[in-house]
Parts: sequence; structure tokens; C-alpha cells
Amino acid sequence: MWFAPEPDGMCTLTAFLPAEAGLALYQGLDADARTARSHLPPTPGKPRPGDAGGGCGPADAAGAGVGAAGSSASVAAAEERTLSQLRADALVHRLLGVPDEAFPGPFRPHIT
Repeated sequence: MWFAPEPDGMCTLTAFLPAEAGLALYQGLDADARTARSHLPPTPGKPRPGDAGGGCGPADAAGAGVGAAGSSASVAAAEERTLSQLRADALVHRLLGVPDEAFPGPFRPHIT
């Protein structure tokens, strides 16, 4: 696994995994992203960005940042997020347990 800092407080996180594991992770994050996007109100007369995107390479991730959806201002910004950006949000939510109504996945932090 590799971490590379990027400009503007972003980073690139890369993992070299068996194909079965990588594809399963990607498909899970993609399902989370599509579910989150389906819960956002559509912008009238405007197609959703990233509808055709299904790739998993670096070009597909261009501009994929982690944003916080939830507040009314965030929801408006979230409407414009691509599937790649929503996948990045889902990854952060799944791994860090960031509370976000858009990603109601089973991974929640438990304090014992």
C-alpha cells in the first residue's frame, strides 16, 4: 500500500491487491456511491456527472476528493459530485466510520 501527498491537502492512496479482493472492494464502494447518489435530489434538466464512469484507474479518479455531504450547503455541492468522488467518500466512510447519512453502510465505530 502506498500513500502520496498531493496539492491542496489531498493525497493518492494506492493498494496492490489480488484482483478478486480489489474488484470486490471497488464494487462495494461503487454500490455505496450509487446508493448515495440516488438519495440526492436531481438537478432539473441536468444529467448527473459521472453517469458513464465505471473505470477504476487513475484517470477515473481525477478530481475525486472527499467531501462532507449532509448539511443543506453540502447537499447542493454533493449533487455535482461524480461517481468517483462519491466512491472516495464511501471509502472514507467505510474505513473511518465518518457519520454521513448518505452512506448508511454496516461499518460503524463501536466503543467498548
